[in-house]
Amino acid sequence: MEKLSNFVENSSVDNEIEEYVRELYNEIVTDEEVLKEIEEQGFTKQEIYDNVHIFYEMYKSRVVEREIKTYQDCIDKNLFYKVNVIKEDGIFKTELEALPAHKKHIKYNASFIYKDFDSKYENVLLSNNKDEFFNQSLRRKINTALKADKRVYLYGSINTGRTYAAIAFTNTFLGNHPDAKVAFIDAKTRFSELEKIYKNDIEDFKNILSKIIKCDLLVIDNLGDEAITYTSRDQILLPILNGRVHDGQRTIIIAKKEINVLSGMYLISAYNKELNAIKRDELKDLLSSNCEEILTAISPLY
Repeated sequence: MEKLSNFVENSSVDNEIEEYVRELYNEIVTDEEVLKEIEEQGFTKQEIYDNVHIFYEMYKSRVVEREIKTYQDCIDKNLFYKVNVIKEDGIFKTELEALPAHKKHIKYNASFIYKDFDSKYENVLLSNNKDEFFNQSLRRKINTALKADKRVYLYGSINTGRTYAAIAFTNTFLGNHPDAKVAFIDAKTRFSELEKIYKNDIEDFKNILSKIIKCDLLVIDNLGDEAITYTSRDQILLPILNGRVHDGQRTIIIAKKEINVLSGMYLISAYNKELNAIKRDELKDLLSSNCEEILTAISPLY
C-alpha cells in the first residue's frame, strides 16, 4: 500500500508539472509575434515545449519590451536588455542583448565630453512643436542664428526655457551629426571642478580644456553663477572662449544677465585695476564676437 501511495503521489506531482509546462507553452505559442520570431530562428514547437523554461524567459522579455520606446522607459521598467534564446552543441540557453533604446542611450552618452543635464531630457528636440515647456519663438531665433554660423548668448530669468532650448538644440544636433563630440557644461559646478584639476594636475587640465575647445558643440550653462576667481576667469573661461572664437565653433552661452552686465561681474577684487578692466573688455568682446544675444524672458514662464 505504501508503494502504491508513493506512486499516486508522484504521479500527481508529475501531472502538476506537466500542467504547468503546458500552461507556459500555451502562453508562448498563442503570442503570434513571439512565435513568429522563434520560428524564424529555426526552432520548432516541440523544442519550445521541451525547453519551455528557457523560451518563457524570452517571451516575458518581449512582452515588456513592447512598452519600451525611450531610455526613460528602460529606467521605469527596469529593463535594459532583452533575452534571446540560442542553441549551442544541442544545449538551449539564453543570452542578453541591449535594447535599442539602451543602445541609443550608450551611443548618445559617448558623444558627450560633459553632460550636465538630466537623462529625462534626452528626447527633447527642436521639432517638439507641442511641448508645453518649449518657447517656440526662442527655438526659431536659436535655429536662425546657428544656421548663420553665429554663436548664441541666451539670457533671462530662470524658468524661461533657456536651458531647455539649448538641450533641444543639442539633441537635434547629435541626431543630425551622430559622430560629433559635445560638451554641455554647468559653469556653476564644472568650473570649480576644473579649477581643482588645474591646481593638482596641470597636464590633465590642459587635456580637458583642449577637448572642450575643440568639440563640435559647446554649451555653457549658468555662466556667471560660478565662483569667479582668477583661475576660473583667466585659465578656464577666457581660454575656452578664445579657442572657440578663433576656430569658429558652434557655441551656446546661457546666463541670467546680458553681456554688458555679465562681463562687469568678472572684475576680481584685489587684482590690478587696469588689468582687471582689460580682462573684462576681453571677455565682453569674446562673448559678443559673431554672436546673437537673445533675451528669453524677463519673468518666469512656468
